[in-house]
Amino acid sequence: MAPSEESQALPSYRRSDQADVSAVEALRGLAALMVLVSHYVVFVREGAGPWGLAATGVDLFFVLSGFVFARALCQRRIAWVPHLLRRFFRLYPLYLLALLLYAALRPEEGRWSAWWSHLFMLHTTGDLALATAYNVAFWSLPPEVEFYLALPLLVALLGAVSKRSAAGLWWLVGAAVAVKLALVSMAHPGEAPDTLRSVLTVHLPGLLVEFLLGSAAAVATGHVQSSPLGAPWPHRARTMGAGAGLALMVLLWWVYLNELATPQAAAQAALWLTGNFGLLMALAFALLLLGLNPVRPLALDSPTPSPSRNAAWTAAALWAGRLSYGLYLFHNAAPVLARRWWPELSGWPLVLASLGLTLVTAWVLHLAVEAPCRRLGRSLANAVQRRA
Repeated sequence: MAPSEESQALPSYRRSDQADVSAVEALRGLAALMVLVSHYVVFVREGAGPWGLAATGVDLFFVLSGFVFARALCQRRIAWVPHLLRRFFRLYPLYLLALLLYAALRPEEGRWSAWWSHLFMLHTTGDLALATAYNVAFWSLPPEVEFYLALPLLVALLGAVSKRSAAGLWWLVGAAVAVKLALVSMAHPGEAPDTLRSVLTVHLPGLLVEFLLGSAAAVATGHVQSSPLGAPWPHRARTMGAGAGLALMVLLWWVYLNELATPQAAAQAALWLTGNFGLLMALAFALLLLGLNPVRPLALDSPTPSPSRNAAWTAAALWAGRLSYGLYLFHNAAPVLARRWWPELSGWPLVLASLGLTLVTAWVLHLAVEAPCRRLGRSLANAVQRRA
């Protein structure tokens, strides 16, 4: 769920691609805001209703992570220790701080009952009470971490596949789709969340396809140019793909309204639909990313964009990206804190107070914790690489 530092850890974006870097960061902010809306809507209406669709911001996060880390997949190998150092200091310190805060907000009795599972990110291997003990949004962090851990293995696997066939990434996407569909096909009504199939579904085996769809979008748009992964799509194909993504998004919105908008309707919906809805949304998001401009050198005679307008857009987009991880981690704590300080708050005043508190918390912690830890991780990783 974190904003990217890959432009520094991996080959850098060309300057002509800066607008699309900003677009990705803006989409990270949008994804965090979508998840926030799906949790805050219950303060102003009974049940989430159609606004529950905003919870698919998590799927958008997965797709964007795959899009950004597609640059890592085209490497011949990834140095494990520097890679893990960067990711640990990027994600874990702020997560640990959030975990301590949510534990402090729980009643004293049972405050630490789920602590060790969450500390080691094993909280989605048991029942729902364990998974949601501190913050329901924490469920998506284990598959994100697992994707980072699996990157060196994916690079090696892609290298082996590419020796036998071109466009190895697409073969890997197909395999991930098959695994996802197989897991969904084995579901049955009333299944406990701690069965092996259920656990695999909310971890990397069931969610790898969403990351890889983002990586495929990066290859198709030309943001990552590596012949073993695949060739960029022509402009017309990208335009048609983005249009198909928009049409799929509208269709899924209609399906959600008619089949999944209430808990009662979702309980009666077909298991193939509920099990694959996140995958379908991820596909729509990945197709929409085809609308981003491909990487290309800036022509000498190209018109110079307005510095003020572009500077304002870039600053706003990067600000949204920097705050996205903090927004995601702390937004469910804000209403609890707001009600403790102002017990009479409810409705829209509660939403606005919680949103303001979340933004301030995310920004302060970005400056005080997130950014320094990020720099420390890069420094340690570079030191290890120099010794190697």
